[in-house]
Formats: sequence, structure tokens, C-alpha cells
Amino acid sequence: KALKEANKQQARKIAELEETIKRMAADMAAIKERKQKTEEKAPAKEDEVSVEMVEELPAKRKIPDGSRFRRPEENQYLSQEFKSLSARVDRLEEKVD
Repeated sequence: KALKEANKQQARKIAELEETIKRMAADMAAIKERKQKTEEKAPAKEDEVSVEMVEELPAKRKIPDGSRFRRPEENQYLSQEFKSLSARVDRLEEKVD
């Protein structure tokens, strides 16, 4: 009887983890979509900048992480959030296995 109860509890935990993984996968897909939309909009906005505005824009700085120019903070946040969610999904998948 105790074994059946333990199996039921484990089955519930697995079901909860699977639901969590599904929600996180949906969140990750949404983050990817937002990131892609942000990256698609960025060049279009730059094309619309007038000559007067170009003088007011801050200079782009090189950064040591391998990318040529600093990304907008929103992209950095989305990238960090995506990495965090990816790591959480990986850990949950390890627990389920």
C-alpha cells in the first residue's frame, strides 16, 4: 500500500514537472518571438533616423564579449531570460529522466 502511494506521489510530481516544462517551453517560444521581432524592428528604425538625429545619437562602443556593438538593453534582458529558462528546462528534464 505504501508503495502504491509513493508511486502516485511520484506520478503527480512527474505530471507537475511536465506541465511546468510545457509552460516554460511556451514562455521560451514567446521570448524567441519577441527577440526576433525586436531584431527585425531595429534595422527599420535605424533607416528612418534623420540626419539631424544622427548627430545626437551616442557613439556605439565595442565590447569584449565577441559582439561588435552593444545591443539594446531589451535584447540583453531577453537573451538573459531565455538562457535562464533554457537552463531551468534542462534541469527539469534531468529530474524527469
